[in-house]
Amino acid sequence: MSRSKTSRLATIIGVLGLGWVTAHFTATTLHLAAGSLVGLSFGGLTASYMNPLFSQKWSLFAPDPPLQNRSFHYQCADSSGLETTWMGSLENLTAQHQRHRITPSSYLRRIETGAMRSAVGGVQSEYLQKFIQKAAGQAEGQEDEVVLATIAELATQNTIAVTKERRVAYRVGLHHCQELVGEPNSVRIRSTWSDIPKFSQRNDDKSPVVHAFTLPWATPTDVATMVDQIKDVRVTVEDAREMVRQARAAREDGAEAESSPTPTPTSTPQAPGDEGRLAMSQ
Repeated sequence: MSRSKTSRLATIIGVLGLGWVTAHFTATTLHLAAGSLVGLSFGGLTASYMNPLFSQKWSLFAPDPPLQNRSFHYQCADSSGLETTWMGSLENLTAQHQRHRITPSSYLRRIETGAMRSAVGGVQSEYLQKFIQKAAGQAEGQEDEVVLATIAELATQNTIAVTKERRVAYRVGLHHCQELVGEPNSVRIRSTWSDIPKFSQRNDDKSPVVHAFTLPWATPTDVATMVDQIKDVRVTVEDAREMVRQARAAREDGAEAESSPTPTPTSTPQAPGDEGRLAMSQ
């Protein structure tokens, strides 16, 4: 190869490398600035690039012991309408993973854990709550329009993200149901969690409070089209204004009611499955 061709090839590689580095750091900056209007505009694009290879959490660098015991359960209905009991395999997979670290149970356990977290993906994002509370601190009718536009965009992204996450949980439930009853007529899922007692309270006889979030029955067709149902959903500024109004009312009610200091969570546009209920039992 001649020196001119070698030089041209090196130049091309250098330009491509520089272009990738520039694009990578630009995407990283936009991903970290998710709360800004610019970051929101490219949120979906940067998230698809950053996850799962380049995203990091503080737990990567600091101890993050579990504070809760969590479980994922599913219930199946066959073509005749016969329903199974609530079942789950996360506990068995965790026990197998603890006995033998290098086995397929580790990978299967991560799938179950991901489905469990996806089932309760309806909680508002941290950024969304932040902007809603910021606007709720302003006087009625004097909210910052930029803040309202940010709330609308965040709520739209949150609705889409919640739906995609819940679809993952439903698909895991459908997979288990297919092994149990063949092709199921429908499936529903539930995630339960309870606080891990402090070390000093480990021998107490008091039963922990178990929280359960249950999503409604869904057919295989419902699961397959779940994302398509909300792909055109857009939260308007007026919707955002109503969310702020509810947050402001909840804040005022919380200040007046000494017995209930915690504000009621503000509502967001429903993703499929938001009719699922959050139950608490002793």
